Amino acid sequence: MKKRITQDTSRRRITRRELVGGALAAAGAFAGVPAFLRGQNLNSKLNIALIACGGRANANMNGDGSSSRREKGAPGAAPSGPPTGIPAENITVLCDVNQDAVEAAARKFPQAKKYNDFRRVFDNPKDFDAVIVSTTEHTHALATYLALTHGKHVYCEKPLTHDVWEARLIRQTA
Repeated sequence: MKKRITQDTSRRRITRRELVGGALAAAGAFAGVPAFLRGQNLNSKLNIALIACGGRANANMNGDGSSSRREKGAPGAAPSGPPTGIPAENITVLCDVNQDAVEAAARKFPQAKKYNDFRRVFDNPKDFDAVIVSTTEHTHALATYLALTHGKHVYCEKPLTHDVWEARLIRQTA
């Protein structure tokens, strides 16, 4: 004998306002714990790893797009004032295949750990929060991929990748 399925007529209709409110409440539950509850200082500086310390990386280290060779007050030099960009943050890792470039950057950031192989930087991922990749172009994708697999934020010079396969890999990892 077949049972008859009856529709429950006691259900009330959900209004748009209730639907949106419920969706926002559900999304808020998945948003994670706010930084102040995690004990993180909202005004604290980022710990940054610099992968490459010479050439274009000098402009990144200065935070104003200028190279370290420019003198203050020279035409085209950045205006003086409090540091902005990277100098205002905490550089904890320096890495370059050229030891002279690492030593030159270490004079500006003496507390930073020094490496000559960017793959070794990720042996201690708790030393930094974000990575700046200023390496030669053919290694941008690999350094970025390693940073993303360790859950780090990445700023990478262009080009990010050289082919579609690298671009898809980075997209899937991010």
